Amino acid sequence: MFLCYDSGKSMVFVANAGGGSVSLVSDSANTSVSPSATVPEFSIAGLISLFALAVAVTIGTVAVMARKWKKRA
Repeated sequence: MFLCYDSGKSMVFVANAGGGSVSLVSDSANTSVSPSATVPEFSIAGLISLFALAVAVTIGTVAVMARKWKKRA
């Protein structure tokens, strides 16, 4: 769940990533709100892909540094 406050519009945005919904709460009587607000989300497959990429980059960097270290010795 994510919470954001827009002081310019006096609105609170509540994003429910699990349910794919956004709630808007206003403390002003004269606000117009679009009912089709969307929040970009990562799927679990996307998060796993990002994690795998981070691991691959880290292992590759360590391997390159180890080769350079061996050449100096």
